[in-house]
Formats: sequence, structure tokens, C-alpha cells
Amino acid sequence: MPAQGLLLNLAPEGAVPRIVVALFIAGTANGLLNAALGRQAGATVPADWVAVGSGANNTARYLGSAIGITLGAVLIAHGDDVESASGLVTGWNQAVLLTTGFSVLGAAVVALARGSQDFAPHEKDRA
Repeated sequence: MPAQGLLLNLAPEGAVPRIVVALFIAGTANGLLNAALGRQAGATVPADWVAVGSGANNTARYLGSAIGITLGAVLIAHGDDVESASGLVTGWNQAVLLTTGFSVLGAAVVALARGSQDFAPHEKDRA
């Protein structure tokens, strides 16, 4: 979420360095997390269900990306005045706030789910 914070309240002038740093942080985190998610999706299901776990992980990633990109584009394009840079920045800031909210919500769901279930790999199923 630090990258999202850097992307909030951009001004039309001088935003490029902040955007570059934020996208670098977000891209690095995304790469690290997606690699771990794929492994965890297969490791937390019984051996006979590894393909289902992998498929669910990929479906969730692509569906989330498609919805997120579409929603972001709609919010950015429907700012106060899309004919000007300030109108696009207003839409951009709304999109960043919404995605930050979804990130916080997702973190809360993971924290709650983690306390109620065992997400350790099922080694007994692999033998």
C-alpha cells in the first residue's frame, strides 16, 4: 500500500517521478506476491485438487485485473472535467482511493481468514 499512497493527490505538474517510483514499488511487490500465491494455491489443497487450486488462483488474478483496470479507467475518465488535466487527476485520485480501500478490505479478510483456518501445506496428502 505504500505505492498507492505515493499515487494519491497527484498534481498535473511534476507527478512523473512519483508515478515512476510508485509503479516500481507496486510492480516489484506484485511480482513477489504472485509467485508466492501460485505456490500456495497448490500447496494448501489436497494433492488431487492441485489443478483446481491453481485454476482458482489464475481465475481470481485475471478477473481481478480485468475488473480493476475497467473500474479504474471508468473512474479516471469520469472526473469533474475530463477535458482538462485537473479533471483527469480528480478521477485518478478517486480511483486510487477506491483501490486503496479494496486493498485494506482484502488485508482484513486475509487476517480474519488466517485466524480461522489452517493454510499450512497438506504434506500428508502429498505422500
